[in-house]
Amino acid sequence: MKLVARPDELELLKGKLEGKQAPAFDLPVLAGDAPGSTEKLKGKPFLVEFWATWCSACRSTHERLGAFQKKYAGKINVVAISDEEAPEIMAYVKQAKPGFTVLQEKAKTTQQPWLVSAIPEIAVVDKDGKVQFVTIGAGSYLEEALAAAEKLIKIG
Repeated sequence: MKLVARPDELELLKGKLEGKQAPAFDLPVLAGDAPGSTEKLKGKPFLVEFWATWCSACRSTHERLGAFQKKYAGKINVVAISDEEAPEIMAYVKQAKPGFTVLQEKAKTTQQPWLVSAIPEIAVVDKDGKVQFVTIGAGSYLEEALAAAEKLIKIG
């Protein structure tokens, strides 16, 4: 037996999700125009972020995600999923006006198939429903996700 270093969390996430069908979800839409299910999102690329109102890194992505959604309106959907209570989420939406679709995960069953262990987790899914890119974090990690999404938009 040969011992090797355990892959880090991001490597494990990428290995389990990238190139595979996106785990299904069907969630209530609290704000925004995009549908709340993976099935209805198919047909054009979508970007999904797992987040929480208390997460400063998550909140730091929202201005950029909103601008991205506006720039590519009709070509991609940006959806953000929180497992918090609706009043908490809506208070944030009212104050921040994120500019993308916000979904609520009441049953708290969506995070496990998406292997969410840290937030923000951001995934880019192609028009056929396959995960093309996934990452954890904001800043340069967000920019990598947006570049991956932009690539999908440009290839049609």
